[in-house]
Amino acid sequence: MLDGPSSTEGQRPLFTAFGLPVHVRLGFFAFLVLAAMLNRGAFGIWLAISIGVLTLTHELGHALVAKRFGAEAEIQLDMLAGYTSYSPTRPMKRWERALVAVSGPVAEILPGVLLIIALGANPLSRTEIGDDPLLRALWIAGPLLGLFNLLPLLPLDGGNIVALGLDAVVPGRGRRIWLWISIAVTLGGTIALLIDEDVWKLALFPVMLLFLQIQTLRGDRRQDRFRQLGAARTAKSRAIEQLVDSGDLVDAARQGAALFTSDRDPDVAMLVARVAARLGELSTSAAWVQAAAHASEDPVDILYELDHEPDLQPLHALPTASNLRRTLGA
Repeated sequence: MLDGPSSTEGQRPLFTAFGLPVHVRLGFFAFLVLAAMLNRGAFGIWLAISIGVLTLTHELGHALVAKRFGAEAEIQLDMLAGYTSYSPTRPMKRWERALVAVSGPVAEILPGVLLIIALGANPLSRTEIGDDPLLRALWIAGPLLGLFNLLPLLPLDGGNIVALGLDAVVPGRGRRIWLWISIAVTLGGTIALLIDEDVWKLALFPVMLLFLQIQTLRGDRRQDRFRQLGAARTAKSRAIEQLVDSGDLVDAARQGAALFTSDRDPDVAMLVARVAARLGELSTSAAWVQAAAHASEDPVDILYELDHEPDLQPLHALPTASNLRRTLGA
């Protein structure tokens, strides 16, 4: 699946593949272990291995195509799903973004199909796949999950393609409209399955999708708030930024501290944190980030700025960085 701006900036990847950083969270390993435990025996083991490998090839499909179009990309593997975040270095056309979206499922389906054929079975024949644990695992982790990702619901890749098309009709609003439609459809499907005694167990799948949709909605809202924060700088705050831009960092820090004392504006505190970081005063910068969090109605906004503001990247190397992120609600 595709994601917005990365939440892994400043963190070391577990490894790189084709020059792309790959971050792997503990939740991903927990998910693979759970898949193996719920499907005991050889099938469970092969299923966990197949999901792990083909999820990576899926995200590599996204990332490599995005890189081909000049974007900077990275991969994150987490509970329930993998994500590819990419930052274009130039405006990307809708068809380019659509191609990035569809490349993930293709990179998952194609290897699965080829491996099944190489093992002497027809991927379209349920009889030939039969009860063979390896063939079943490859079919589920490859063609089945790949096709599932092409469903026209966000945050799945098929939903991203539909949202891009809708955005051509209602610029700037297509993704948000389709996300709400996706949530409504998924919620309706979940209810329909739950009230049917014969298939209620299948409700687990739309429930997981609904969880991902809610997470996506929260992430989108967080990005919107971050943009609004940038647009709502006060005149005094902008004056301090001008001092920063001119290189008068000490005076900017002094005026920012005085301004924060008078109005407790978390934006100002984050500005002082940036100045302190530029001056090399990382512990002071971290203290100002905490002050901003205490003054903010939603510390998650502060966490988002901490992750995405280049001046604050050095803070991630501090021994207290994990405690700071925990304080901010990471």
